[in-house]
Amino acid sequence: MQKLLIADSSEEFLMVLAGSLRTSFQVECCTSGNQALNLLRSMKPDILLLDLMMPELDGLDILRVVKEEQLCRCVIVTSAFASDYLLEAIRELPVDYFYRKPCSVSSITDRIMDLASRIGPGQFQLDPHCAVSSTLLALNIPTHKKGFRYARSCILMLAENADQQITKEVYPSVAKEFSTSTTAVEKAIRSAIDSAWERHNPVIWAQYFSPAINGQIPRPTNTQFLSRIADVVASYALKQA
Repeated sequence: MQKLLIADSSEEFLMVLAGSLRTSFQVECCTSGNQALNLLRSMKPDILLLDLMMPELDGLDILRVVKEEQLCRCVIVTSAFASDYLLEAIRELPVDYFYRKPCSVSSITDRIMDLASRIGPGQFQLDPHCAVSSTLLALNIPTHKKGFRYARSCILMLAENADQQITKEVYPSVAKEFSTSTTAVEKAIRSAIDSAWERHNPVIWAQYFSPAINGQIPRPTNTQFLSRIADVVASYALKQA
């Protein structure tokens, strides 16, 4: 799985875009230039999506370091400001594509997927455990709740064998794993989904759950939630095979 670093000062933009790409990439996000540079050096992403107007350290300085240290294979930059000086400067730097803000998340997603297919697969392979965790995080399932861990274990079991019955087979197995009861597992997962649902982002959830006839995404039941995320993880595993 290829590694993607998204560096943008807008937390809302980061959340929506990262949520739409986490099943296809190992995604890391940051909101400042210094954070971006540190992550570039530590993870050496395949693709960098960089806002040029970053606080602390601007995009041009970051791109110069990327060029000197060869920290990334592909760079997409965005900016709400595009002067002649800026356009001339990025011509001398390792930039594969430039977006003028505002730009749609769907358009950027399409461009990232297209460029990713052109540069080929990266060396990093994301294991299923991390894939489930990343998806749950994208959906705002709170990590401090027991339901996060219980849901992750349930999803991993279902991804391996979708024919298992959740209430009769999966819940009891997870309950045994965590030395608790089947009822506690079911209640903790429901509580975690409820917490995420209260502050859910419809754009991100629409990447995983289909809307009803009225255009709204209904709050999924435990079974619907676990089964759907398991399908996503299983599909991801097939792509890596």
